[in-house]
Amino acid sequence: MKTKRMENSKSGLSFVLSTPVVDRSGDRVKQNWNLSDFQKNPIALFGHMHDKIIGTWDLAVKEGKLVGDLILARPGTSPLVDEVRSLIEQDILKATSIGFSSDKVKENEFGGYDLDDNMLYEVSVVAVGANQEALRKSLKPFLSEKELDSVCTVDGCSRVKSFEDQKRESKKSTNIKKGFSMKTLSERIKELQDEIVASKDIIKGIAENEEATDEQNETMLAATGTVQVLEKRLTDLTAAEQAIASTVKEKQQVTKVEKSREKGELATRLFVAIAKAHVSGKSVVEEASDTYSADKDVVKFAKAVTAPADTGTTGWATELVQTGYGEFLDLLYPETVYGKVGAKMLYFGKNGSLIVPSWAARGNLAGSFVAEGAPIPVRQGQFTSKTLTPKKMAVISTFTREILTKSVPAVEQLVKTAIIRDTANAIDTAFLDATAGSTTRPAGLLDPTETGAANIVASTGATVSAILEDVKGVFGRLTAAQMGQSGVWLMNPITVLGLATKQISTGQFAFAEVNQGTFAGMPIVVSTNVPTTNVFFVDDVALTKASDIAPEFTTSNQATLVMDTAPVAIDAVSTEAVRSMFQTDTIALRFILGLDWAIQRQGGVQCLTGVAW
Repeated sequence: MKTKRMENSKSGLSFVLSTPVVDRSGDRVKQNWNLSDFQKNPIALFGHMHDKIIGTWDLAVKEGKLVGDLILARPGTSPLVDEVRSLIEQDILKATSIGFSSDKVKENEFGGYDLDDNMLYEVSVVAVGANQEALRKSLKPFLSEKELDSVCTVDGCSRVKSFEDQKRESKKSTNIKKGFSMKTLSERIKELQDEIVASKDIIKGIAENEEATDEQNETMLAATGTVQVLEKRLTDLTAAEQAIASTVKEKQQVTKVEKSREKGELATRLFVAIAKAHVSGKSVVEEASDTYSADKDVVKFAKAVTAPADTGTTGWATELVQTGYGEFLDLLYPETVYGKVGAKMLYFGKNGSLIVPSWAARGNLAGSFVAEGAPIPVRQGQFTSKTLTPKKMAVISTFTREILTKSVPAVEQLVKTAIIRDTANAIDTAFLDATAGSTTRPAGLLDPTETGAANIVASTGATVSAILEDVKGVFGRLTAAQMGQSGVWLMNPITVLGLATKQISTGQFAFAEVNQGTFAGMPIVVSTNVPTTNVFFVDDVALTKASDIAPEFTTSNQATLVMDTAPVAIDAVSTEAVRSMFQTDTIALRFILGLDWAIQRQGGVQCLTGVAW
């Protein structure tokens, strides 16, 4: 609606107060306004300070935007009013900002929020507002009513428009149109250029008139001020046109980045930002913004993980965190023996532990044939369960400062490779060792208490017949445990090579199938993390696994590290094994992930020791 005061306003102080564009904070305000409370007391403030009153507002929602006329208090009311009036007159102070609340808040794709069902509380004149379009609509200086209505009547100046006509045209041309576009901006630049020419004609016409009156000279001075304002505005709009063109190009680049994003790239870029931030002294979010300015998801991801309270809020960044870290773990686990065996990975999430039930044995609930009228047997199922709790799996990778100053793609590849390699080695070392389980860590597959002493058997030899005897023993024990229908072998590449080259007396290769990735009809997982003297077989349902969905990453250039895969206390090692990050100008990146596993049914994991195949 448009009020009578707005219709009759000649103050030249018309402002755009809010528009639906994305503002500097990434927020987008839908122009759905409740103005009822504000209109009861439409005070105009300066800088959102309640004790800095400068006048009143006459507001309306017009053409999809909140607009208003500022009615300043009379000159002399206060030094502040006179100061604001002077700054507006000089076209220095021209931005506005609003205070409001929103009933509907939804995260948007720009890292901010879409705000709807808005209640307006206050409107201020400010130096810089959040909404870059919330500006004074009139481009003319703050002129008196007499100056606004004056007309150039000097001889030879008939083609010059009155200031009142120019004001109306300026107001018409500077109304912000819905769906602001490059075409509208280009047209406005052209109109400004025409207005500058017209104002210069005023100046020239009066300057060349030797009999110009004092009033005409004042008009010339006002026109000179107008030219200065218009030329400044022209410079701003030209820069805006270039910025919009640059933004369009950036959006195209962002789209290209998103479409071509590799698996795990979000998490990798976050790790790079964390490491580089430690070198640059910036925050992780700042470093992500600088390093990946065209990839807004990385910046949003960095904001999410550095503000943990927000990562659990639906609609904010939960999904992004799950995707970013989930894809990284999808890259990590296939590089481990641990990730390639057993059941599907479970995730702890917010749970302190997971209780996973399973059958203790097969067939105990089997049906029976019964005669007519005979009683049907009642059988009780035998169930068991394992409780998994997060155990801290941690590893540290180190990078020199020089590495972190390389080009971004090179750093990404270095960081990703190091983290995946080092973490995979650490997980598999624990997974395949003989250490007993505790509150600190899960049991290794060679722990007789976990796997069962009867399932850890020494190899009978390296001949073809001895190997066949070993295999027969493995499947015999699996069958006795009612398992072995599916699963995988775990072998070192040296073991696989030995099997592939094993010959019988006729010269034929006894186990040629290993070249196709199977042994005794079951797939082989080949890894250098498997000791050369051990061979494992793991049934697909024998193992239960769980991990956190999000790892923790921290950095330091001040730490002192024991450079060992199995470190002991620093005072118990030689000085040669200790490395100072500060002294060597090195950055340490620490990875921590909650992890656990357990053998659900004994007999499902078979271990051969002393293998010399």
